[in-house]
Amino acid sequence: MNGDVYMGQWSKGKVEGYGIHLSKGGQKYEGFFINFLKDGQGKEFFPNGDYFEGIFKMGKPQGFGVYKWKNGITYEG
Repeated sequence: MNGDVYMGQWSKGKVEGYGIHLSKGGQKYEGFFINFLKDGQGKEFFPNGDYFEGIFKMGKPQGFGVYKWKNGITYEG
């Protein structure tokens, strides 16, 4: 085990559907998964206080999203 925690939906023994993934490094993702990859609408929180909200595809942000730094500055695009 690597110390990560997942709470959410499973399908046929795989992480699929809505869930929350907490990494041992302090990162948190809330959103949709396909085969344990972030896929669909989600929100990723970083240990430094920043977060990204938007669409993920194959584990990576894709398309329109909002990045917000902990100091309140926001980027949409």
